[in-house]
Amino acid sequence: MGVELNSRQMKRAADKDASGRRKLPFFVDPIDGRLRIEKGTLVRIYREAQIEAENSAR
Repeated sequence: MGVELNSRQMKRAADKDASGRRKLPFFVDPIDGRLRIEKGTLVRIYREAQIEAENSAR
């Protein structure tokens, strides 16, 4: 898709907000305990945001 995030951007997306929710749907990997996100989920969110932006521009 041509979208690259640096480690700071990924950390901000993974950090919880004041209500305890993350900006993106990360999950804890049961094997190593690290936060993960599925590529398909990330692509879907990106496409939905793009469609919403296109619709609001009209």
